[in-house]
Amino acid sequence: MVYEEYDSCRGTKSRPVLFMGGEDMGRLGPAAGMTIDLSSPHGHMKGLTLHAFELPPGNLMAYYAEANVLMGRESDPRSKMPAFQSLPVAIPKAS
Repeated sequence: MVYEEYDSCRGTKSRPVLFMGGEDMGRLGPAAGMTIDLSSPHGHMKGLTLHAFELPPGNLMAYYAEANVLMGRESDPRSKMPAFQSLPVAIPKAS
């Protein structure tokens, strides 16, 4: 887990970043370097810089703990863990 501004593993220089795979970028229209807003039923993240990263289609990635604003307070009844890795979000479709 990276807590620094610079992430040498992913090649980013700041933390307000949204990672998206190339296939999704092609399908949805945004390009690397664009500023993107992200929302969930629980919150919003504004002004994220889009960064191309190898991810499976339909998946996005953002830094923890910044992305906590998108999380609700629900947790799995058995493990008591929040749904960190399965959170539906919306991004605007580029025109």
